[in-house]
Amino acid sequence: PPFTATPTSSNLCTNGRKTVLLQTARASIHNPTQPQRSIEVRVLLDCGSQKSYITERAREQLVLQPSGEQQLCIATFGSTREEPKVRPIVKIGMVGKGYPPMQLSLYVVPMICEPLVSQPISACARENQHLASLDLADYSESEHSLEVDVLVGSDYYWDLVTGGVSRGSNGPTAIHTKLGWVLSGPTHSKELDHCSVNLVTTHVLRVDTQQNESKSLDDRLRSFWDLESLGIRQPEKTMYDEFANAITLQDGRYEVSLPWKDFHEPLPDNYQLSYNRLQGLLHRLKQTPSILREYDDIIRDQLKKGIVEPVTETAPSSSRLHYLPHHAVIRTDKTTTKVRVVYDASAKSDGPSLNDCLHTGPKFNQKILDILIRF
Repeated sequence: PPFTATPTSSNLCTNGRKTVLLQTARASIHNPTQPQRSIEVRVLLDCGSQKSYITERAREQLVLQPSGEQQLCIATFGSTREEPKVRPIVKIGMVGKGYPPMQLSLYVVPMICEPLVSQPISACARENQHLASLDLADYSESEHSLEVDVLVGSDYYWDLVTGGVSRGSNGPTAIHTKLGWVLSGPTHSKELDHCSVNLVTTHVLRVDTQQNESKSLDDRLRSFWDLESLGIRQPEKTMYDEFANAITLQDGRYEVSLPWKDFHEPLPDNYQLSYNRLQGLLHRLKQTPSILREYDDIIRDQLKKGIVEPVTETAPSSSRLHYLPHHAVIRTDKTTTKVRVVYDASAKSDGPSLNDCLHTGPKFNQKILDILIRF
């Protein structure tokens, strides 16, 4: 069945000097067939993951030979793109503190997560009395960056966790494992006082499994029916249809409303950005008076034709008040129109641009069916 591995919310450093500790441990792992090949790695314990993983880097260092393989569809959190790949399965030996070595079967992946930051494990042990005498499985200061090479999921999580818990009135909770005590939960370490900006970092890995045969058959069947229904299937209603239906004729001119997206961020009032852009434009154009005069003529001509209209401070207020900065495109190689005014609807200031809030419209490239019929 499909399975998912999601080590999330790795750390949170805000103005409140708060960070969330993950269950990490330093452990010695080795090649079961060549015990002399051993390395020390950082292990991330995550009972929300159904399977366990090891990075390609650690596998190469131990010269681990695959004992099997499985098709995985790997995608990042929030992404719909999945790239099926066959990932090898390897076995490692892991040595605990005072416990017999244990053997784990892990899936090899290129990377488990980005390096963990703001994990003041050592500082928490010094500042919290209930942690002072514990043999912690990991150590780091807030400025350290922690590389993770092994993720232990729920398939081996409870083989490592012994059940011991140490909890204080504040600070993180300590959980005893065969690798030592690991810390979990939020903390307010004094060593985070230097954090003065809002920073949120989330580490996520999502791994799904699918059968090769079923996925391949599904793709072939979908492709078959897409070809069979070419030119017959009823076309879906598009944004272009809604746009065309909204066209009206007013006083001899066609008018149409902007194709707003149903859901978008509030459009900001970017007056200051547009004003600063205008000042910079005037400064550049004044260096070439002939271009400035031509630019001014274009603006006046657009005013005369009603393409643009002046707005005064007494203009009615609107829930969507937005300004478009503009600039000149100069083509000295042209014999007629050398200057062109371009309105920048992609300009951003404390929010989305106008283009971000509008539908882009359909693609007008020719359809393959129309080309085949003409042929």
